[in-house]
Amino acid sequence: MIRRALISIAAALFGGASLGWVTAMTQHGATAPSAAEQVSPRHGGEMAGAAAERLQALAFVLPPTVESVAEAPRPPDIAEVFRRDLTAIEQSASGPVAWIVDRNRENRRRGLRRGDLYQDGWRVAAVRRQSVELRRGEETRSVELFAPLPNTSPESSP
Repeated sequence: MIRRALISIAAALFGGASLGWVTAMTQHGATAPSAAEQVSPRHGGEMAGAAAERLQALAFVLPPTVESVAEAPRPPDIAEVFRRDLTAIEQSASGPVAWIVDRNRENRRRGLRRGDLYQDGWRVAAVRRQSVELRRGEETRSVELFAPLPNTSPESSP
């Protein structure tokens, strides 16, 4: 019994090795690489370039496309934004206060005095009866409170 199992295993190993040797594909003739080509290593950049050429020949790689990027809209003029938010100028004993709409506050209003931060880095430099001066860094804007808006004319308003 054991002898029969050992003979079966030996026959299977011999048959498998023989079949592998017979069916192994070897290159013959002009397409066979020379011994020098088989031994000499190829540079990785050379192999990558060859691979890229093969992919381009297959039209596998799409040409890069350039998408047009829309220009970002300009931020609104701070003078127009301030005039929209302004509700009143109050003359108090401690100095003038510009009251603006502030949706983040509980009472939806906020009083601005000289030196207070308005928004986007703009600070109140001065509060006068007819104007408010805003400053951000070296930039200064005087907001005339009762001047007509830039895009409207007195004839076109109802």
